[in-house]
Amino acid sequence: MYLFPADEVKKRFDASYAARIENGHTVRNNYGMWVMLDKGDDAVISQVGHGIAEEYPRIANFSIDELEGTVSKDVRKMADEAAPEPEEAIPADAGPPLNTVADVLAFAREKIAVLTGMPGDTIKLDLKMGV
Repeated sequence: MYLFPADEVKKRFDASYAARIENGHTVRNNYGMWVMLDKGDDAVISQVGHGIAEEYPRIANFSIDELEGTVSKDVRKMADEAAPEPEEAIPADAGPPLNTVADVLAFAREKIAVLTGMPGDTIKLDLKMGV
């Protein structure tokens, strides 16, 4: 568990927001955005604002068992009811053949759209290949 100063968190979100806009990303108001707590890569636009957990030490540590023990049965029941049904795994031979990198990226974009509920045309994937 961490305790971060609100102005520091806001500064990091504002920096991430500005960097994304400056680099041509689509940023919408009232849409969730994450900023990495751990140290990240300054060259990666989606990681701007990273590293707050490096500057402010953890104030408490809880195991999952401890956390699960503190959740009331009513809260756990509400969370279980609200959780989406898990999708079955997609067999490797399901769907169109994936013969090109473009096919794989299109398939990944469609699957991510289903998982997140976002329109497929708003999902941008970057592929880096190197040796």
